[in-house]
Amino acid sequence: MNADEFRQKGKELIDYIADYLENIEVNRVTPNVEPGYLRPLLPTNAPHHSEDWENIFQDFKDKILPGVTHWQHPRFHAYFPAGNSYPSILGELLSAGLGTVGFSWAASPSCTELETIVLDWLGRMLNLPKTLLPESDNKQIYTQIDINGNSSEQNLNGQNSLQKRGGGVILVQD
Repeated sequence: MNADEFRQKGKELIDYIADYLENIEVNRVTPNVEPGYLRPLLPTNAPHHSEDWENIFQDFKDKILPGVTHWQHPRFHAYFPAGNSYPSILGELLSAGLGTVGFSWAASPSCTELETIVLDWLGRMLNLPKTLLPESDNKQIYTQIDINGNSSEQNLNGQNSLQKRGGGVILVQD
């Protein structure tokens, strides 16, 4: 697929998603399939050659979609409503287009910092103690762990200063 095909197919896919969401109530909420329904519909081995988008999308509609639970359906009342809106779909498309891998500050500074800021906002909305907020006095510790390697590496080496402070345990005093 080249850039022109991507533009065309992307626009068609946006139209498909908008139509799907506008007419979602015509679908069953939960699929009418049995466990293992998909195996006989797909080849035993992975394809040796790429396929045209039209064939892939037709397979999606014929084979995958029948086994989908429609979480956005107005009669879906299990668990919790899925976080899905037109802006969130566009955000996910933008994220996928950038292909950002934000597992550390060095890998993607803006991605890591945005995550920290949004977590700080959430903590403030929940009225968490300031010491538990990423933007508190502990921010240097979080930043150093992230710049020098992820916290998993630090935990394995026993060098995590947050762990020495009781990391991961939230103590609430009345």
